[in-house]
Amino acid sequence: MESEGNYFSQKLDQLLDYIKDSNSDESCSKMLTSLKHDHEKVEMAYCLFLEAGLLDLSEKMRVNPKSCKESSIFRDKGNKEFRLKQDLLAVQTYSLSVAFAPANSEELALAYANRSAVTFSLGEYTVCIKDIDRALAGAYPEHLRYKLYDRKGKSLKFLGMNKSANDSFQMAQNCLLSSRLEGEKLKSISLSMSEQVKSYSGTDIIIKTVENCMPCLSEGKSKTILSASSLVEIQYTKELGRHLIASADIEPGDVLVIEEPYASVLLPTAYKNYCFHCKKRCHALIPCPNCVEAMYCSEDCCSASWDKDHRVECSLLPLLIALGFTKIELIAVRTLLRATQQNRSLQHLLNTLPQIESFKDDKTKGFNEDSQYNSLDYKSVHHLVGNMELRSNPDIFRKAATAAYILHLLDKNTDYFTSAKCHESNEMFLSCNKFENKPLNSVKLFVGGLLFKYLLIVPSNAHEISEMLVKKVRGKVVCESLEIGGALYPVLSLINHSCDPNVVRHSHNGDLNVLTAIQVIPTGTQIVDNYGYHHALHDVTTRQSELSSQYHFHCQCCACIEDWPLYHQLPNKYPVYLNPSLKDEVNKSSRIFKEVLQDITSGKLDGKLPFLMAHLALLHRVIKRPWREYSACQEAIKQCLSVQANHYLAPTSL
Repeated sequence: MESEGNYFSQKLDQLLDYIKDSNSDESCSKMLTSLKHDHEKVEMAYCLFLEAGLLDLSEKMRVNPKSCKESSIFRDKGNKEFRLKQDLLAVQTYSLSVAFAPANSEELALAYANRSAVTFSLGEYTVCIKDIDRALAGAYPEHLRYKLYDRKGKSLKFLGMNKSANDSFQMAQNCLLSSRLEGEKLKSISLSMSEQVKSYSGTDIIIKTVENCMPCLSEGKSKTILSASSLVEIQYTKELGRHLIASADIEPGDVLVIEEPYASVLLPTAYKNYCFHCKKRCHALIPCPNCVEAMYCSEDCCSASWDKDHRVECSLLPLLIALGFTKIELIAVRTLLRATQQNRSLQHLLNTLPQIESFKDDKTKGFNEDSQYNSLDYKSVHHLVGNMELRSNPDIFRKAATAAYILHLLDKNTDYFTSAKCHESNEMFLSCNKFENKPLNSVKLFVGGLLFKYLLIVPSNAHEISEMLVKKVRGKVVCESLEIGGALYPVLSLINHSCDPNVVRHSHNGDLNVLTAIQVIPTGTQIVDNYGYHHALHDVTTRQSELSSQYHFHCQCCACIEDWPLYHQLPNKYPVYLNPSLKDEVNKSSRIFKEVLQDITSGKLDGKLPFLMAHLALLHRVIKRPWREYSACQEAIKQCLSVQANHYLAPTSL
């Protein structure tokens, strides 16, 4: 797909120029203010786009088709990166070659084969074998097949599967007859393979791998919040809105929420390293048969993705990316597809909206008919705050224009509306009658209103999906958090911000989110998360400015009120003891903490969490904050939790 920077921003600028040139800038603002319903705002923006002649895409905005030429270009690039020992970069580039290769083509088989060489180099032998089998099942050249059987045999040998390795080496020998090798080179390779057959003819010894254990909710499951612990409950006040509090005393390390997202997406930069559906890292991705964006770890994920959202997204996604839309718009579209089951329940959603929007009180807003807050129930998403009343008119117009343009793309580039069995029966979504040109029927207005709503909800509620990249540099372990996607988690969205959070989030098993306590949280105390602006990393002026701009509130946490210093300026001498009788116990624990911290820095993380949690609880009860050791202990806990969550141990050569 070709694009010129952020193409949609250019479109929007052109629209704003058109409005100014037509002397309707002031009347447009007044009309926007007077429009009561979301779908009316979207209709207004759509009609203005139409009047200005700005709805159509330029000829440059074309979808990249599958292409043998493009596949070959990326394969050559991957070969260069592999020769330079840039293995992780080469895996990603070979995956691009796989994505562009037409189905059943020789280029596809070659891309799989070349990628298997890199995963073999990385020691990912099971992954390597998958790509080898795909290449051999495809149009891989006969004269080169001996190489793949030889590589497969070596991979099986490393996995302890000696008998299977022997069979593969024998196949490699048989394939030599079809090779183009001659003379001494043929003799040498044939002799080497014969020796391998003799050496590895024993029985298989399967090497067992231990998978990371998923955390469990502490103190059992809540009866009302289906993804939360019984230690948590929802409260409501006018000042704080809906929020979570501790229903009993919470200790550091308690797991409070384990939540599946209602809707989640990968960032486009992660498409060639992670499964488009389950969000797990995979170095042997298979492509969507129709587009070059989506790739999957398995046929099962490919099929599930098509059924849940990609059937519509397949032709829409390349356009959204080329237009310069970000994860906000991608999550909004994914939420629409999930809410309407790609349009299969569009009529049902339209009919039941009045019931969805009804609730007895603000505390139970978003609860289902069984008085439960279920993250996978659409009600919980529909009632997340969008802060419409706090937004400026220009911001609201931008959101309406974005919704209008995505609606146009959905209409003209997919079968979302043409295949939907949905009729115009709800007068609530008829045209607002303020425009002579009425290009949108009530069904499209309804969908446009939903898109607008989600575009307001996502910026204030979405959370990142992350993975920890763990590297060893000069004897020290260095952890780098990678943002690979974004998602809507309805329970996590209820948690308010603090620059001194008492919980931390980690992504597990793809896009599952686990919330863990990193402070003592007494009964009745609010559970508070961090929205990206932490007292140890950002000064109070920066925090207040960014939080006000993005989330529309002024933070009143202790770190802001008392203006706590950044991490390296935090006090670390002469503590104020809240309980002086425990001074000796704290000093003893602190000495052990320094030793544990050294172990963690050198990569020895196993078994450290119980002590760290106990030490943090002791500091919390005995020493007045802010205190540098307290923050250091929290960071050590986060690092240990990170390698239990989504993480990748990078090769030491990187």
